[in-house]
Amino acid sequence: MQNPIEFFNDTQFFERFRFPKCIVLDILLPIVLKNIKPVIDLRGLPISPIMKLLTALRFYASGCYQRVNGDMYGISQPTISRIVKEISTALCHSLQTWVKFPSIESITEIKNQFYQIAQFPGVTMVMDCTHIQISSPGGEKSEFYRNRKGWMSLNVQLIAGPKLQIFDVVARWPGSAHDSRIFENSLLMVNVWLMVVMLKQGLSILHIRILKQQHKKNIKNLILKPGM
Repeated sequence: MQNPIEFFNDTQFFERFRFPKCIVLDILLPIVLKNIKPVIDLRGLPISPIMKLLTALRFYASGCYQRVNGDMYGISQPTISRIVKEISTALCHSLQTWVKFPSIESITEIKNQFYQIAQFPGVTMVMDCTHIQISSPGGEKSEFYRNRKGWMSLNVQLIAGPKLQIFDVVARWPGSAHDSRIFENSLLMVNVWLMVVMLKQGLSILHIRILKQQHKKNIKNLILKPGM
């Protein structure tokens, strides 16, 4: 089983795994090593943590069938399924370390960084939804996952920063859910309102929480939509 880290050059590696080698080795691999069980049974040919990580990343990046992905590395489909579950769980353990809203103190710097991109003032974050294709989950509610384009998906809301940071992700809505419904039921609505109030009025945390409940609908007016 060849090691893709050594076999592919930097460009080829990025095209296949959507991450540069340095991110995989210096950030993702330590997370995996911290959160997966060490191999203590040496029967057969145990798969190393780096190969497990790369197999999962290739599956995430390609969207190909697990059997095809397994054939690429000589790994069976059942093993691929176990690897994807194991690595996904390991990465999720560190979700809050990497996916989080910025602090109030960093808002000014974030605005400056966004301004440097397109000379548009006052931007603190960008938001959009995208459809992630899935297989039909089956059952009576499976049609809820069929989007307006006719295929099954999850409608995922992502909040991003000027340096490609991920501030928030909502991945629990079926493909039929409208973007506005996802937004109105997300923590973004609350967090943006909190930041705006704190910046503009300098109120106490308690007062802000009270205002949050009283003026929840006003947050819609703070979002700039395409075409406005």
